[in-house]
Order: sequence, then structure tokens, then C-alpha cells
Amino acid sequence: MSIALENILPADATEQFKFQILTDYLKHEEASLVADSYCNSRQPYTDTMLALTKMYGQPHKLAVQCITELMDGPDVCSGDVKAFHLFALCVRSLVGMLEQLGRRGHVKL
Repeated sequence: MSIALENILPADATEQFKFQILTDYLKHEEASLVADSYCNSRQPYTDTMLALTKMYGQPHKLAVQCITELMDGPDVCSGDVKAFHLFALCVRSLVGMLEQLGRRGHVKL
């Protein structure tokens, strides 16, 4: 995540701007709650990124959390197109994470 943000954020962007982009990017409720807790900080982006790095430190931990959420999520009933679409998006997100981890991720997972 931090690499992606570094690539899209201008070098001269303010903390508030970077924080807004970060919060738009976060998809997991727990990570969003961490970001919310730093919204009034003097350095909301920096503080949030430090907290997220401390929590998730290693990318494989986030992938494991996504796998758990998918497995524990609600069943998709036959004919429920909206639920299936949401499930497919979550799976696609997980696949992207796993592809980024590459071979080193296989060992850790």
C-alpha cells in the first residue's frame, strides 16, 4: 500500500491531502478505524501510516486477514447478484495482494 501511495502522491502534497487519499484507499474496516483515530493529528497521514505499519507490518498479515474475512463472510445465495459481485471484488482484491507478495508470500502464508 505504501508503495502505491508513494507513486500517486505528489512530493509536495500536504499531510491533509495525503491523509484524504489514504482514507479513500483503505477498504478494511479496522484500517479505516485506525485512520479515523488520527484525523485530528497534526500529521494525520504520517501518524496513520506509522500505526498501520506497526499493526500490519508485514504485507502477508494483511493477506491473511483478507482470507479470514472472505472465509468468515456471509454465504452467497443463488441468484444474489449483488452479493456475488461484492464477493468477486473481494477475491480480486485478495488476488492482487497475493500477486504483489510473490514467491516470498507463499512461504509466509
